[in-house]
Amino acid sequence: PAERYRYSGCLHCGHCGAMARGTRHGGKDRYRCPAGHTMIMSADADAFIDGIAVERLSRPDAISLFRQADDAGAAAAQAEAADYRGRIKAATESSIAGRITLESLEAMTAAWLPKAEAAEQRARDLATPSALSGLADTDRAVVAERWDALSLPARKAALRALAPAAVLLPAARGYIVPVEDRITLWPAE
Repeated sequence: PAERYRYSGCLHCGHCGAMARGTRHGGKDRYRCPAGHTMIMSADADAFIDGIAVERLSRPDAISLFRQADDAGAAAAQAEAADYRGRIKAATESSIAGRITLESLEAMTAAWLPKAEAAEQRARDLATPSALSGLADTDRAVVAERWDALSLPARKAALRALAPAAVLLPAARGYIVPVEDRITLWPAE
């Protein structure tokens, strides 16, 4: 079943960058690069990723990093966008009535439209909580319980939010390389 591939589509191949997918290979569940550059047992990868995610979300600074939705901020950004759109509408009406030139209307629209769109994007971002909202706590057991309670799509979204550039590194053929040396959740660190 799809449940066994908990982090399918969450790990980038360390060779080509493609997303590793869950597959059955040699009678075992694994994550594998579509081009075959790298492969790892899914049970090993899942246990490692779960442990690291819980550890990271248990850090004292984690609680403030993973925000809840900001409804007041979203409303303020939406009001700002509406103000810019209202200015554009008023300038358009003034142009139609012959009170301002078409060039002036175009200049105002060029200046205000990007500001309106940026404010609308901020409103959307502030209205949407992080996939990690509510997971962080300084008590590791609490975080582990919350992490384990996530549905499969929520867990994938949480991992993508926590480690968007996670990498599965290839291992030389015939060598056993520990999982902690194969998966890098934060390559830039």
